[in-house]
Amino acid sequence: MVRLFESPGGPKACWCMVWRATSDETKKRDGASRKAALERLLRVGTPIGILGYLDDEPVAWCSIALRQTHRRLGSMSEPGDEPSTVWSVVFFVPRWLRGLGIAARLNEAAVSHARS
Repeated sequence: MVRLFESPGGPKACWCMVWRATSDETKKRDGASRKAALERLLRVGTPIGILGYLDDEPVAWCSIALRQTHRRLGSMSEPGDEPSTVWSVVFFVPRWLRGLGIAARLNEAAVSHARS
């Protein structure tokens, strides 16, 4: 994950913490603080997502986790939806790999991950 996020063009400024940060963590907007916050989530076993690989190199990211692992993301999609059954998905594919179907493949993997 570090290799992908810190690569040229990677999401090293946000570390995919915009919707996961606690109120205290939102005050620290630098990449190092957000990286540390994400590492804390990983250490306690909070599910955060999946990586996409190309030739053993991480090249894409899909933040896929239960909505309840995020700060408030707005209203439920459908009346009666339970927070424990709603998932949130965000993708990162570097510009040089866009248009090749990587996000679609990540989406398929994310759905499989969520179902399991």
